[in-house]
Amino acid sequence: MTRILIIMVICLCGLRAGAYTTTTDPELRVWCDMPVFVADGKTVNYITVYEHDDRGIDYSAFNMEFTFPEGLRVNQVKQGRDMVDDIFMSARAAATHSISCNMRYGYNLRIIATSSMNDNLYPDDEDGNPMDELFTVGLIADPSLAPGTYDVPFFGIKFVIRNGDACIPAGEPFMYKMEVVNDTMTGIEDVSTSENESDGIDPDNCYDLLGRRVDPSKVHNTFVISKGRKVFIK
Repeated sequence: MTRILIIMVICLCGLRAGAYTTTTDPELRVWCDMPVFVADGKTVNYITVYEHDDRGIDYSAFNMEFTFPEGLRVNQVKQGRDMVDDIFMSARAAATHSISCNMRYGYNLRIIATSSMNDNLYPDDEDGNPMDELFTVGLIADPSLAPGTYDVPFFGIKFVIRNGDACIPAGEPFMYKMEVVNDTMTGIEDVSTSENESDGIDPDNCYDLLGRRVDPSKVHNTFVISKGRKVFIK
């Protein structure tokens, strides 16, 4: 009888230890930079994801998903002797966490990051500067992907605390607009020239030829893409 009671106590303790909670929290903010995608089968379009918690809660792992139109694939880069997915943690956790992704069903990009030592994500970079950037992932759009604007849901976002509890940002899922252009639309022969950022360029929708967001007031003698139009800034 005593042995049975001991076994029951162990089982109850195990259940209690596994009773983790997940809460929806407005203090947890997660967002991303969505570049203009150049659908030429070779340009790497980089998405950057950010996270900030106003209370300074330390998280140790996370997962999330994007639903893209079909016709995208994760870029591959050489690392040592191998080719790996082009997804990398920022300075907040490059040394402590591993991150991976895969395209499920050809359109769902699932991302997960963990630490084998259950380390927390740092709130800053190596120099102690506050940092919200989490990771970047490079995607290549196939030429068959039609130019236009697509809705991209950003969902399944969960940030886990060391003890197993987790938080979900309020308002999730989020919806982003993905603009796709092709190499004809971004050809050098079809450009306009701008003397300043107010000349037909949207400062909130301005990217370089690699799909990275740029401030048009801080670049010169270069091409940018704004609202599907290629502009040369003097």
